[in-house]
Amino acid sequence: MRVCLDAYSIDLPHQTGIGVYARSLAAAYRANGVMVDGLFGRIAPRFDDPELAEIAFHRQGIVVGDLPLRERLRWFTDGLMGKVQASRVERSGTVQYRPVAERFSCLDGVLNAPMPLGRAQRHFAKTGRFLTVRLPKDVELMHWTMPVPIRAEGIKNIYTILDLIPFVLPYATLGNAEHEMKMFRTILETADQIVTISEFSRSEIARIFAVDKESILNTYLSASTEATIAAAPEDEIEKFVAASAGLQLRNYLLFVGAIEPRKNVERMIDAYLKSATTLPLVVCSSSGWLNEETITRLDFLSRSLDGTSRMNGGGKRIIRINKAKDADIARLIRGARAVVFPSLYEGFGLPVLEAMQLGTPVITSNTASMAEIAADAAILVDPFAVDELARAMETISSDDVTWSQLAAAGLARAETFSPKAFAERMRVVLNMPDRVRAKVPLTSAEGAPAGL
Repeated sequence: MRVCLDAYSIDLPHQTGIGVYARSLAAAYRANGVMVDGLFGRIAPRFDDPELAEIAFHRQGIVVGDLPLRERLRWFTDGLMGKVQASRVERSGTVQYRPVAERFSCLDGVLNAPMPLGRAQRHFAKTGRFLTVRLPKDVELMHWTMPVPIRAEGIKNIYTILDLIPFVLPYATLGNAEHEMKMFRTILETADQIVTISEFSRSEIARIFAVDKESILNTYLSASTEATIAAAPEDEIEKFVAASAGLQLRNYLLFVGAIEPRKNVERMIDAYLKSATTLPLVVCSSSGWLNEETITRLDFLSRSLDGTSRMNGGGKRIIRINKAKDADIARLIRGARAVVFPSLYEGFGLPVLEAMQLGTPVITSNTASMAEIAADAAILVDPFAVDELARAMETISSDDVTWSQLAAAGLARAETFSPKAFAERMRVVLNMPDRVRAKVPLTSAEGAPAGL
């Protein structure tokens, strides 16, 4: 059997949570003996010569205006028809793949269709219809790793709905809510199978869109933390955290994630400043949105607390690390005293799992999916209660017994989300009959998000 996954998140320069999911999903399919293609959406001229086609696919920065005239005409014709043809990118032996192995090593094959995600979204906004992609005949199943307004023609389509953040926290997101609501409804009405990644998200989808919960499959997910980092001796991790950020092993608190309203970074800072802990707070962040005031505050506190700490010979410090590599983030997690992740809303909460896999205790929220994923293997707090979060920071900083118990409990809990367990859940998906589709009501179900 041959399955295709969209490669939008795999093709990003920096790994995201969806990218981790896509790679884990590919590994789970492959563990079940399934061949996995990645469908890329790059703009590239088409050639009959496979070698030229492969080289063109890998060229960076091509825009529609760079294409030959016949290709530009095809681009506009495809747009009017709402149908795009995908072609297979064969390896000729000319292009070196080792420098870009992270993007392609999880795949058995590469397909490309000139449909950047923005193109599909604009088509849907203008016409109200999904863009259709024709895949090679040997592909039997298309699995979209996130909600997108695209459908593969003539084969089974599975969509993963990770969360419902655009509807539950609209003030913390960007985008067109009307278009997203219509897209989600269309997916729920037409998909051959709907997959999600937690019981919380499964309940939210059923609640907000008033659909049968039993028609949604929860597979959870996995995170393939690099085995070399998990197994590395402590002195190696100790040297890394000292050299990279001047930190001491197991002597700092760590936040990992984008800086955006949902991640609750402002309250985390408030709690840290209010707490009695003197461990540094390291904020390892990627780019986010709606975050100008938070970043300004982080930068100010980073400078001012560092100066105070130097004058007093110690004390609180906030250290910001921007856009670290995935392997370095894993090392920082492994070396931390604890990961602090007080998010307001998640479909899963990947940093919670990544920390547990590496034996690092976690402080996280008792709302949304985080309590479900962490269970009793973390300190759970009300993400709105600054005092409660401050006390949790103090406890994990000073109580070695609690620290050891949570480290052991986290490792045990992480086995629930191992690559093997994920592959077994995906085997169920492969063997499931198509879901019974139902009309999604135009008016969403009422009710507040659980725990908020």
